[in-house]
Amino acid sequence: MDVQYLIKFVSQKSYADDLCNGDLFMHSAEYYHQFEDQGQGDKGEASIFPGVCIYQGGKCPIYCMSAVYADDIMNNRISIIKKMITDFHCENGYAVVIDYALFQEKIKLLDTHGAEHYEDLIIYGTPSFNLSTEWFHSRCLNNLFVKRTYFKYQKEYRIVVLDPLPPRIEKGPLDGMVVDFVYYDTSRTYHIPGGIHDCSTVYAIADLPNDADYWYIPL
Repeated sequence: MDVQYLIKFVSQKSYADDLCNGDLFMHSAEYYHQFEDQGQGDKGEASIFPGVCIYQGGKCPIYCMSAVYADDIMNNRISIIKKMITDFHCENGYAVVIDYALFQEKIKLLDTHGAEHYEDLIIYGTPSFNLSTEWFHSRCLNNLFVKRTYFKYQKEYRIVVLDPLPPRIEKGPLDGMVVDFVYYDTSRTYHIPGGIHDCSTVYAIADLPNDADYWYIPL
């Protein structure tokens, strides 16, 4: 794949600054189940069998960006379909544009406190039953890099950290008794030492030229 850039869309300037400083704020994969109706999530996230609520790796933190391919660039500017911006409610937010080749070197330095991490482009489509069964029995997390064809317009690049968020037990009242309630944290932040300032540029989306279908990011 001829990927030239990665783009992270964020709603606040402080989030863009955090990324440039090297802080990758990640939610667990299953966190996004609740947001599909708002355009930001996917109820099938971490599902091992298409359309079935059997999940694998759902508590692993993930970080998502959009890939920019060579054919997304014309007249020295990147074309971004408007649905992408509206899905993430970033019409008044920011786009962090990152040089893909340079980022591939930066991500090798990601401090995950010893946990393994993987990054790749999402494959869009439906895996066969036999392939899903193989993934299920091997306990691999290939399913975290596959999404429904519906989301293909997002051209997602994803980082997955094999550092499942642990349960947290808190005591509380229930029917006159004190019982244990189990909660799971939904986020974690990992750091790239030195940041990515030298390979990233921040744009205010509201300042970008646009038409009925696209926003355009000048390079």
